[in-house]
Amino acid sequence: MSFSSSIKVLIALSFLSAWARVSQTPPTASELYRQQVAPIFAAHCAGCHGATVQRSGLDLRTEESALRGGVRGPAITPGNPDKSVLLRMIKHLDDPGMPLGGDKLPEAQIAIISRWIESLQPRTVASAEGGAPVRAQGTPITEKDRQFWSFQKPVRPTPPAVRNRRWMRNEIDRFVLARLEQNQLAPSKPADPRVLLRRVYFDLTGLPPSPEEVAAFVRNPSELAYRKVVEHLLASQHYGERWGRHWLDLARYADSGGYEFDYDRPHAWRYRDYVIKSFNEDKPYSQFIREQLAADEISPNDAHALIATGFCRNGPTVDNAVNEETRMDELDDMVTTTSSVFLGLTVGCARCHDHKYDPIPQKDYYRMQAIFFPFEKKEQALVPKAEEEAFKARNKEIDLLVRPLRAKIIAIEKPVRDKLIAEKVEFHVKLAESSSALEGKTRDQFREETTKRFTKDVNLQPEEIDPLLTNEQLSQRKEVQKEIDKINTTRPKPLPAVMGITDKSTPGKAFLLKRGDWRNKGEEVFPGFPVILADGASIATTGRRQQLADWITRADNPLTARVAVNRIWQYHFGKGLVRTPSDFGATGDRPSHPELLDWLATEFVARGGSWKAMHRLIVTSNTYRQSSRFDAKAAAKDQENRLLWRANPHRLEAEAIRDSILVASGKLNPTMFGPGIYPRIDPSVIASGSRPRWPLEAKEGPDVWRRSVYIFVKRSVLMPLIEVFDCPVTTVSQPVRSVSTVSPQALALLNNEFVLEQAGYLAERVAKEAGPDRKAQVVRAFQITLGRGPTAKEIEWSVEFLGKQKSPLRDFCHALLNLNEFLYVD
Repeated sequence: MSFSSSIKVLIALSFLSAWARVSQTPPTASELYRQQVAPIFAAHCAGCHGATVQRSGLDLRTEESALRGGVRGPAITPGNPDKSVLLRMIKHLDDPGMPLGGDKLPEAQIAIISRWIESLQPRTVASAEGGAPVRAQGTPITEKDRQFWSFQKPVRPTPPAVRNRRWMRNEIDRFVLARLEQNQLAPSKPADPRVLLRRVYFDLTGLPPSPEEVAAFVRNPSELAYRKVVEHLLASQHYGERWGRHWLDLARYADSGGYEFDYDRPHAWRYRDYVIKSFNEDKPYSQFIREQLAADEISPNDAHALIATGFCRNGPTVDNAVNEETRMDELDDMVTTTSSVFLGLTVGCARCHDHKYDPIPQKDYYRMQAIFFPFEKKEQALVPKAEEEAFKARNKEIDLLVRPLRAKIIAIEKPVRDKLIAEKVEFHVKLAESSSALEGKTRDQFREETTKRFTKDVNLQPEEIDPLLTNEQLSQRKEVQKEIDKINTTRPKPLPAVMGITDKSTPGKAFLLKRGDWRNKGEEVFPGFPVILADGASIATTGRRQQLADWITRADNPLTARVAVNRIWQYHFGKGLVRTPSDFGATGDRPSHPELLDWLATEFVARGGSWKAMHRLIVTSNTYRQSSRFDAKAAAKDQENRLLWRANPHRLEAEAIRDSILVASGKLNPTMFGPGIYPRIDPSVIASGSRPRWPLEAKEGPDVWRRSVYIFVKRSVLMPLIEVFDCPVTTVSQPVRSVSTVSPQALALLNNEFVLEQAGYLAERVAKEAGPDRKAQVVRAFQITLGRGPTAKEIEWSVEFLGKQKSPLRDFCHALLNLNEFLYVD
């Protein structure tokens, strides 16, 4: 059997296994979406709602993410195309028409998207049965609004009685088993010890167990042995790296600002390290919240306290345009992220008008915005003042040298920029005419003002400019950029510093903005909390963020603990008890086990907000320890497994895949913390755009074979191997990662240089540990990559394969790294 045919067999087995899982549990994505709708979105929408950019937080790469909507709420109403905002914009019935600035889609494609929306069932999108009614503007908050389930303080319920009492290990099992028994269902059998060990290792540390750890546990899978494993993993430094990465998804963490120039943030990594350390320390959740929102106010004389407030600075920013419009966008990012991450509320939907579904009037949005209104960005050096002044002076000298060269680039791009701005201006003029928004101006007056504003403020993307430049212009710009880069190499090394926010001494006045337009100010507003939760009480004008943090962490806040424990549950089971973890409002999901959610919330508070305490409860329960074996009868009653009659198999996240490859090869560098690392990226990716986005000299080696959480997060250039496996969106808070299954993933594992090199190192490790015997090599390779020994048939196939290759062991190890079993956790 040739290598090509052997690899085909292994990959075919992998995909057959994946297909078997998919065929057992119906996928969220419908065939109609994957086969017909996804290609339309990829061709026409990916530029604004794809891998690199998700404008308004809307990601159209998968059906799940499309249904989740964006920061302004749902874009699709399942079963009702006429009420779906997305389709209405595609049809140019609502402004702005999509694709933005382009021609309307062909009617045949619009019909396909309409048919897909019409075929969706209400259950497909995580929302209440039948959807939520739209609230008219100015609707007063009623007592009925206040009685909504998530606005009620959790009351600790009594665990229910069950018939099969022998199955229970803790209270979690009582709540789950009671629901199963009510539906005439039974839990699955316990997972095989090897499967359970691999599951809990990946869940708590994001890394696989060693073959020796697997063998030891399989020999003695006792309750005491399992609990020792759990304590060992919770005490591991790798725990913080794993759960810190989950939090960084929510905190929309990145090491650069994004947009056109995507300037680096040389000190952002300190926030990443702060998060990892906080999880390893098991910092009480209330303290964790308070530090991220107001550490500068809590500890005003501690420069290191600023690090935690990086939470408020993590969002994308237009760093080369400092004006009122960009400031309003930054404030919106703070309000939207804070409310969704800590409270599970989509307060950001009320920026332009009263919330359409939840009792959150527009004024509440601006009252929350007023809390952050005095903010100013702050970078504070961790060196003596004299050293800081010398650093600034030298950089100022270099800036003067660079300035005329940047002017040359601006001159080269000017004709293209002028053309693009003219097109955008004309689009907005037509849009204003169609929506009667000329604001009393003539068409020419509006065009002139818009042109001036766009010329000053609009940031064009490289993908817009570059295709319109001639080869000569591109070459000229490249030569000028080389001169700039050469001068920049003479800059002094960045000083150790921290990045955060603080408040201005004079806060200024905040106003309600009509239709969210920064140019159209309404009444003055003062800082306060949402009326539905706090009766709209105003707060003192100083120490605003600290008061916000104190209110969020109050024991009687009905949302904070619920949202937190739901997130913990989600990362263990794949989906939360509430499947919309950042939306506990009217359009969000209803809890599958409301009593269990409240019990966990009150238990979380009682245990001092300890995440590790909740992990212990969850992973030691029998609910968690079930096998993932499929049961057709159970699936007929509960095809989405909301009642938890089995464990949910899932694919490893992008970072865990790369980290597992490094563990298998024996090359994982355990060094923690510090500035981001730059693994090698293909030069054709690095050199895209108006300036290099990644160090051209980046190479593979021990220095970059660290855990993927330490990779420099460049918003405009994400590492391809990480990006293809659905790495987190960096423009908005991401409570749930999309999970796609696309051909580039298989191609990346087959052809990526990093994977090929690590397969070679894995082969060297196998040869060293197993010796020259082919059968022993096969056994060891299986143990290292899959955590199990091979079957007799697998040994037969593998030995035959090894006997016919030029690079037999490397090719064999490469094939194992491509297996479905390597990528999935049962």
